[in-house]
Amino acid sequence: MSESAHQISEFVKTAFELLSNAGRDRIRAGDPEFVERAIAYLEADPYFDGTGYCKSNLVRYLKLVPFSPTQQDRLQSVVLHVIDTYGHYGGKHVCRLAASVQSPEFLSHLRERLKSPDYDIRRRARNVYEYVQRFNKTNKYKG
Repeated sequence: MSESAHQISEFVKTAFELLSNAGRDRIRAGDPEFVERAIAYLEADPYFDGTGYCKSNLVRYLKLVPFSPTQQDRLQSVVLHVIDTYGHYGGKHVCRLAASVQSPEFLSHLRERLKSPDYDIRRRARNVYEYVQRFNKTNKYKG
């Protein structure tokens, strides 16, 4: 098996474990091992058939988990990467994750992207930024 085929095989295996009923429940319960694996999967950003579905579901499972400061930073980087490159995620899930990992510094990074010369980056940044602002008004965010 080639190296790339082996990597894809490992990503598929990981996705299957994380998206199983048990995996979903462990992520939502904040199981440190499964939360870490889900974050690492999102950071790796694999791309093959079905990864968009997988990433969107992982983001959906993670959005309510309490994160350590390091995990929060890593997930902020994931959101910014999606904005910069159009990762293969459902937009509403990325917006919801952004709201759950936000910080003043993260919002500053979002505002910088609102000035990007690239229309698509500006559009994705605006969608995330406006969602986070609506979230904050509704939930009285104290960041």
